[in-house]
Amino acid sequence: MINKIISFRNKLDFKIRQMVRWKRGGLQLSRVSKTNVFTPLAAPEKQRAKGIEARLLRTYDFQDVIDRGDKDNYCINLYYLELLETTFNLFDRKLPQTVDVADIGCSSWFYVRALHSFLSGWRMDAGKRIINLTGYELDAYRPYFNLFSRYDYAHVFSKNLTHTRYVPEGFQLQKESFDIVCQFFPFVFTKDHLEWGLPAEYFFPGDLLQDAWSSLRKDGILLVVNQGIEEHERQKELFAGLKITPGVSFRVDSHLFHYGIDHFVLGATKDE
Repeated sequence: MINKIISFRNKLDFKIRQMVRWKRGGLQLSRVSKTNVFTPLAAPEKQRAKGIEARLLRTYDFQDVIDRGDKDNYCINLYYLELLETTFNLFDRKLPQTVDVADIGCSSWFYVRALHSFLSGWRMDAGKRIINLTGYELDAYRPYFNLFSRYDYAHVFSKNLTHTRYVPEGFQLQKESFDIVCQFFPFVFTKDHLEWGLPAEYFFPGDLLQDAWSSLRKDGILLVVNQGIEEHERQKELFAGLKITPGVSFRVDSHLFHYGIDHFVLGATKDE
């Protein structure tokens, strides 16, 4: 009964957001120094974090993140860079010169710089790949306390990134259209789905995973990141139900940014 009441309220609120399509425009990111971002860490961890930071900055184009945004967003993007690098090193696949990427459920796309910079520069001796990156967010018009919406933030975070689109809609099957499909923190339990304000009828994690998998080309890569061991185990069950065999599975261990819950990566390549 409680879930039905929450779902009804969510359905009404969601419908209003979709009708209003809230976006203010005019959002400006703060410009703060990115020095001493690891000050809270103990000395050994701080030195290691600074070493990883220096290597990532030498390898990937990150100037815009340095120039704009707060320290947390900077560290989070470094965290995503390291996560992506670890994952793709384990895949050990060569990416084509032009890469088509779908990012499903990307929220405000606060990490888009890391995703774009990594894919553009990973294992490139010279030049950059062309990255056709599309982010999909079903609830793009959800406002924050400052009355800017996810849509507003996503467009600022992705500003000036070439061949990059933020689509304020849920993802739908696009058969064999992408080289890489990402899902960062998808809802795999109804409780979390409802708590984040979505109607129950939009909760279909298995179907969404199937659409993501079917949208990959041959040799394409599926990357899913979950929060907590329970979500990770449930995600593995969803993979198994679709006969998707993970080639990569690990718990993220990083000194660059600390979340309150462990993150886990699952990845698979579509070899058949």
